[in-house]
Amino acid sequence: MCQQIAEGVHYRGCSHFVVNFFPVSIKDCNQSNCTKSCRHPANCYNPNCTREWGPVIDKCSAMSYEKCPNCTAAIMAYQQQQQQRAR
Repeated sequence: MCQQIAEGVHYRGCSHFVVNFFPVSIKDCNQSNCTKSCRHPANCYNPNCTREWGPVIDKCSAMSYEKCPNCTAAIMAYQQQQQQRAR
């Protein structure tokens, strides 16, 4: 199966990968039975040929030791909720 490559930031604080660009490029599997491959014949209509993409490949364009924006927002919301309960 051919795979799409996503480019993004790896946040080491929470181990999340946040995609900035998708797809950046394609990794061709070079299989003639994969409809996404450049080796698949244009005149092939075999229903057994693979039509799905393989798993997305994460390409790290930057790394941060912080938590991702979603985790940071969740932590802040939790802290605000705890402060309101304490009152």
